Amino acid sequence: MATLTARRAHSTQSKGKEPQRTTESQDPDHDHSHDPHTRSHSHSHSHSHSFLGSLVHSHDHTEEGHGKDAEQIVQALKGEGDRGSKITLVGLASNVVLTGAKGAAGWYMNSAALLADAGHCLGDLVGDFITLFSWRLSRQPPSERYPYGYGKFEVLGTTLVSILLTGGALGIGLHSWSLLMEVLSTSAATMGPGPLHDILSRIVDVAQAVPSIASEHAHVHAHSHGHGHGDGALDPNAAWFAAVSVLAKEWLYRITKRVADEERSPVLMANAVHHRSDAFGSAVALVAILGNWWFPHLPLDPIGGLIVSVLIFQQGWGLLMTALRQLTDAGVSASTKTALLDALRPLVHPPTSSPDAAPTNGDMRAAAETLLAVSDLRAMRTGANMFVDLTAHVPAQLTVEEATAIERRIREALVEVRRDVKEVRVSHLIFLQGVLFGISGGMLYVPVVRLIPEWFSERKGLAGGIIFGGGGFGGFVFPFLLNAMLESVGLRWTLRIWAVVSTVIIGIALLGIRPRLPIPKFTGGQERPRFIPPQLDLLTSPLFWSVSLTLLLQGLSFFPVSLYITSFTTALSTSFTAIVVTSIFNSSAVGGQIILGHLSDRYPYTWVMFFSAIGSGTAAFLLWGLASSATQLYFFAVVFGALRRLLLNVAERLLRLRPRHAGLALSGTSVFKGVSAIIGPIISGLLLQSGRGSSIGGVFGREGYGSVEIFVGSCAIATGAGSVLVAIMSRRARLAS
Repeated sequence: MATLTARRAHSTQSKGKEPQRTTESQDPDHDHSHDPHTRSHSHSHSHSHSFLGSLVHSHDHTEEGHGKDAEQIVQALKGEGDRGSKITLVGLASNVVLTGAKGAAGWYMNSAALLADAGHCLGDLVGDFITLFSWRLSRQPPSERYPYGYGKFEVLGTTLVSILLTGGALGIGLHSWSLLMEVLSTSAATMGPGPLHDILSRIVDVAQAVPSIASEHAHVHAHSHGHGHGDGALDPNAAWFAAVSVLAKEWLYRITKRVADEERSPVLMANAVHHRSDAFGSAVALVAILGNWWFPHLPLDPIGGLIVSVLIFQQGWGLLMTALRQLTDAGVSASTKTALLDALRPLVHPPTSSPDAAPTNGDMRAAAETLLAVSDLRAMRTGANMFVDLTAHVPAQLTVEEATAIERRIREALVEVRRDVKEVRVSHLIFLQGVLFGISGGMLYVPVVRLIPEWFSERKGLAGGIIFGGGGFGGFVFPFLLNAMLESVGLRWTLRIWAVVSTVIIGIALLGIRPRLPIPKFTGGQERPRFIPPQLDLLTSPLFWSVSLTLLLQGLSFFPVSLYITSFTTALSTSFTAIVVTSIFNSSAVGGQIILGHLSDRYPYTWVMFFSAIGSGTAAFLLWGLASSATQLYFFAVVFGALRRLLLNVAERLLRLRPRHAGLALSGTSVFKGVSAIIGPIISGLLLQSGRGSSIGGVFGREGYGSVEIFVGSCAIATGAGSVLVAIMSRRARLAS
């Protein structure tokens, strides 16, 4: 598949706040709803702001990881005094002070819950700074050594952060577990007989069976506490540090939220929610410390430490798994992929057979740049950057410029909904299919036409007309059939089914095709013909060049019509009408080719060439150029379709060659037909772009097609003039022989 790849790095220059956008990143765990027409800023968070609900999602450790936090810090450091930058830096400084204070207090006051809360904040803080370094490194432009950028360095930083979080969670958990077992052992020893005593004794027995690393840690911890800072009892003054942390984090939440609402910044709002979740984490520590003070026989402080350590481990483990998936180039989550597809859905307008469902706005550009479908969408993250590639199904009449416009619209739609999309690769299912179809068609077309002069002498024109008329019949049936298959089974299965059907039908037909003249065989005593046959002296014949030039002009008049008649009809009427016009255009060739072939056997072929060319040119000027309704297009499709093609199988008759050399004439003249098939659409495409949105006198050339219609009509009239030149050269050749 020939791929048109559009690559462009997308960077943002926001400083502490987000610009107003109608669509923002749609994280599955953090849903924002914005109304671009109001100043209010409503947020719908999936966080539960209950006592424990918020702890389940203390902050984002999904695909983006710490990238959002680091990006926010960078934006704050780059800020120029704006409110968003100031409040972000205030929050960063507060986190540093609170983390140090809670960590020292938790250690010296023997509070496992406060120490776990400090460990949680320390993991976030260290993670932010580590990711900040890797984030800035990953934002460097791609180099020759790293052509896809430095995004993996951010993933490596995320991996280090996750290891720190999980390791810290295990250490805090073992610390809390040792305190819990110490309290339970003391309670079981001092408690009288009863059901509760039995339960505690069993718990202590099970704890003693835990692997030696936990027991050893408990012993070392108990020993260190016994000889370090006091007798190991919880100092209730630790509650003051937890309370200050709750108040400070709640204050940060409120002022950050106020700035986020006024600035309409979703990034600041996410940071505010982060402060609120940290406040709830400190509240757990506060409740555990006070509960242990009010109910000294209940081990609430170590239980609170265990709860917080489990939450830290969950966050660290999730972050580690995300980093490993990115390092192994795993795809994005299903919700992210759905968000990308939803962003492209407004651009997709699948083909329809219902006239009521087709657009009728008359906008040619919108019709030509229609995206029929999107498939094979893949995306992967490399740090904070996302790389997306997909296959775009586009109309067959699309020009390269229009295909490029569709790429641009796809890229803009994805970047608008996901700011982290850095590169979009779009493949079109048009170009390689056209190349392969042309090669395969030529491999079938040339041998069949080559055999006509061997089997037919007086009626070779009629034979060629019947053969080419069969192609017109297929062109009548296929648009309806293929459109129905596209709607029922999709593009991929339509192509697969059609490939199998074509292979079977052509394979059966080939069984009945055989040459009439024997294939020459050369024995050892015979002289083989030269690789370059002497018949190539026809290249010096004026008659050959006259015929070739006429075929070139005829191709220039035909291929633009076959390429643009569908899009013109869609712009003027509906897509269903375009299917009908295309079918009429192809089916009219059945009768037209047979009639032209029969006439070429009865009358001089140059006369047939002349009248068919003049008729085609007149139809292009009057019927297509003045068309303002579907009825006029139907009439044009009948006339132009019937007169559209000259029969190449009679070229050897014009060149006065032997039947065995007819293939040489066919090959030589087919080259010029191929040239017209290449340059005709290019010229007409340039003319179409120059005439967009304008008509001549308001009557001729609607939808900006006036230049193309003049070009087609002029080439058709010139074909008629070429047929006169061929007649003159043919007469001279006969007289000379």
